[in-house]
Amino acid sequence: MENILLAHILKQPFQTLVLVGNTQDVFLSIVNFFKDIEGIDVRSHGDITVHATDSLTIDIAREIKEWTEGMPQYRPNKLLILTPTIFPIISQNALLKTFEEPSGNTQIILVVKDISILLPTILSRAVVYHIPSKEKKYDDSLLTLTPHARLLEKEVAILLKTGLQKPSKEKVSEFFNNLTQAALRSSYSNIKRREAVRVLTTVTPYIYDQGASIKMLVEYTCLQLPVLD
Repeated sequence: MENILLAHILKQPFQTLVLVGNTQDVFLSIVNFFKDIEGIDVRSHGDITVHATDSLTIDIAREIKEWTEGMPQYRPNKLLILTPTIFPIISQNALLKTFEEPSGNTQIILVVKDISILLPTILSRAVVYHIPSKEKKYDDSLLTLTPHARLLEKEVAILLKTGLQKPSKEKVSEFFNNLTQAALRSSYSNIKRREAVRVLTTVTPYIYDQGASIKMLVEYTCLQLPVLD
């Protein structure tokens, strides 16, 4: 099911993406996506660089900055894929400008297992998505309710109430992450699943937007998600 979500995300225009999930699974899904869509292997393409090291050191960060300054040769955009387990603050600070305004028509995909390793300044420069885990099961009971009944559910009501008090981004992110994964693993028809993915991928990038209204995001999601029969 991850490929449905990833395919939808990767088909949209983007500069910097942060994908949160199982690093190996997400990376493999990215590899398969570009193989299916463009017929290329991201691991051996002239306009694509992959850094799959455990730690993204300051030396690697400097190499990345230099690489992004060049122009693409074989495709419209260069693509940088990073999958660090450890991302030192000094390296993140060195790449802030690169993440904010990638040069040389460069797109960036940053895959992490734990979003807490990233500085808020990195997150504010990227579009963030949580990619489902294969093993975990998720409660889809909220999807079975009518749109207005969803607003009365305890978890939703708490978010709507605390939305006026700036709840933690982690709590809000967890709510949307669980809802996304439940939708992907539900018995939705293909049409309803695509609509659910569209709604959720429209909303989730705004979670880390400082000016976003959590109350409006939660209400919109509850009212727009299709009902699971």
